[in-house]
Amino acid sequence: MRELLRGFWGYFVVIVFGAALALIGALAGKSILGWVLLGIGVLIAMAFLTVGFMKKQFFHVGYKWQSVVLLVISALLIVLSLVMMLTGSTSPSAGGTGGNMPGGTPPQMQGGTPPEISATVAATATEAATATESATATATELVPTATATAVVVSSFTVCLNENTNVGYNIRVAPKDDAAFGGTIPMAACFVVDGRSSEYPGWYKLAAGQNGSNGISIGVDDSVYQLWVKGYYIEPFSNDLETLPDVTVQAN
Repeated sequence: MRELLRGFWGYFVVIVFGAALALIGALAGKSILGWVLLGIGVLIAMAFLTVGFMKKQFFHVGYKWQSVVLLVISALLIVLSLVMMLTGSTSPSAGGTGGNMPGGTPPQMQGGTPPEISATVAATATEAATATESATATATELVPTATATAVVVSSFTVCLNENTNVGYNIRVAPKDDAAFGGTIPMAACFVVDGRSSEYPGWYKLAAGQNGSNGISIGVDDSVYQLWVKGYYIEPFSNDLETLPDVTVQAN
């Protein structure tokens, strides 16, 4: 009896173990490990079922219902394992390339820019270029044309520089041989209010300076124009050429 019990239950345990191993392989999915476990489990269960039947280990008196339970459990586990494996997905460990399955490689995005995006970008670039050209044209139209205009100064004060060792002669015309009109002492300062483009280098002395800074005028400066030559004149920060051009009167 003990041998029969040991033999039946030994087959029972091994067959159920094989069927369970096959189920574990099915749960592992379509991977190398899953297929190996499934194959080993099915082979173990089928082998011990075959050997058990050949050695008449089943359906002994007192073990009929146990034998039926054993066969049902084994058959259910093996069939379930095969169905799960055949209908299941690729296991993540298999590194499959299935669409959205875990572990699979996601589908590659198609290269290039969609036509509608390209058209939008092109239209935006064209509008920006047009706006830039319009702004540039408007700015160009608004820029005033600069015209160089000489600043004319009505009068300013000058002095005789250190190169004059004696007084400076005043003439009644912008010429070296013109009549004597007066003198300016050495280093004296005076006011000029004009120049002569006809006689370059000559500058008109402003009227009303007789006696100022030692200036001596011997004619009526309300009637005569008084002129000095610019050799020794120091204009400081002024430009003698900015004085107004005065028409020389005939004496």
